[in-house]
Amino acid sequence: MTLKDKNMLNKMIRSANLLLLLAAFFLLFWSLGDRALWSSEGRWAEITREMFTSGDFFHPTIGGEPYFDKPLFTYWVIAAFSAVTGRLDEFIIRLPSALAALVTLVCTVYLGRRLWSRQTGWLAGGLLLTSYGLLMYSHVASAETENLAAIMLAVTWYWTRRDRPGFVTFLVFYLIMFVGSHMKGLTAFVVPVLVILPDLLRQRRWRWLLWPSHWLALGIGIAVYFGPFVYAALSRPGSYEQSGLSIAFRENILRYVQPFDHKDPIYLYLGAVPLLILPWVPILIGALIASISNWKKLDGNTRWLIQAILIIFVFFTLSGSRRNYYILPILPFCTLLMAVFLVELSQEVVRTHRDRGLWIQKHILVVAAVKSLPHERVAFWHKCEDKVLFYMKWDPPITLPADENALRAFLESDEPGIVISQDRYVSKKAASMLPSRPAYAETRYAWESPDICEKKLKAWLIDADVSQIAMESKEADSAK
Repeated sequence: MTLKDKNMLNKMIRSANLLLLLAAFFLLFWSLGDRALWSSEGRWAEITREMFTSGDFFHPTIGGEPYFDKPLFTYWVIAAFSAVTGRLDEFIIRLPSALAALVTLVCTVYLGRRLWSRQTGWLAGGLLLTSYGLLMYSHVASAETENLAAIMLAVTWYWTRRDRPGFVTFLVFYLIMFVGSHMKGLTAFVVPVLVILPDLLRQRRWRWLLWPSHWLALGIGIAVYFGPFVYAALSRPGSYEQSGLSIAFRENILRYVQPFDHKDPIYLYLGAVPLLILPWVPILIGALIASISNWKKLDGNTRWLIQAILIIFVFFTLSGSRRNYYILPILPFCTLLMAVFLVELSQEVVRTHRDRGLWIQKHILVVAAVKSLPHERVAFWHKCEDKVLFYMKWDPPITLPADENALRAFLESDEPGIVISQDRYVSKKAASMLPSRPAYAETRYAWESPDICEKKLKAWLIDADVSQIAMESKEADSAK
């Protein structure tokens, strides 16, 4: 590779990183504080406010009543931003969740690049950033994305330092997990340990656990975890009846084996994971089927990734206490698997699953685009299609006459739209006004006759750029 090629590649890398970062800031932080608090967000807001009012940051209360059901660190992070900015409003209360989502995104991209390739990292980041789970919980004042960020930081640190074991490696690893356990609970410790376990068992890496430096780092981490609870117990006012340590045991250990609430069915996460991964479910299904069916052909990193996903799923499923958002930590690993599936795997069987997954995904996205448009901006050209109307289930779209001028008038609107037509009706002149490639086209098969193929449907998504093309086409006709 020449110096010029290297410079061009580095420029493309910087551009891709910048684009992903800008998209992340827009999606995670835009209008973060616009809506009022809802659901359990009030808990984080009021506890933090009362901490400032009382001056006591180790004994959380709501309305003056003890409330130690969640660890302290999420309140402290909100309080820190409030102290710096001098305000405590919806934006500040949700800011830690958005920042934690950004940390999770960076870790996911880094893992994809380190274990596979730059393209895998970028694609995994894009899939994660546009998933329902991350976008939803990054805009909610809760401990979910903070817990997720701690888990991803610990796993990322492990893979970064895996070949350089030592006291610093062990200490940082445990500090991340034990500090993270003060976000939501001990899942920030248990999940990373379970996730890296398959890799630890390979090549006898488990022997690191016998080193004195490991036990010293673990002891320091345990002290960091118990420190706030011990101080809270020693400084507890006489009127404060709750013990943070006993509640931590109840919420982390007892809830897992003997749940007292949140007793959703054992199959809950079969539906929760697809919900969190929306709209990329078809790709995830294709990735799982293709990867498991080609297990022996996979590289070691991809095998570890699938094991990590299965371990996380089983761990949360076996818990007696279940909520659909508990399994949010599986999300980054699923997006990494989808990216590996789309970028790295090249076997013929895998390619077949990939094509099927992308075909389904394309159909879903086109239907979503149609559903999001007002019916007057969905146009059938030449004739209405009954099977399309059946699935749309709302007011019929408009039908354009068999006239290029009518098509041009529809395209010249400033509003987005969609044009649906059979292939036989698309003349060269009409094709010059439409986007060069349809967003959707029914598949043609080799055994089908030309007459059948001409009746296949195509759909073109129309935006401002296409409207401009239509205007230029009209001006060209006038010049003639």
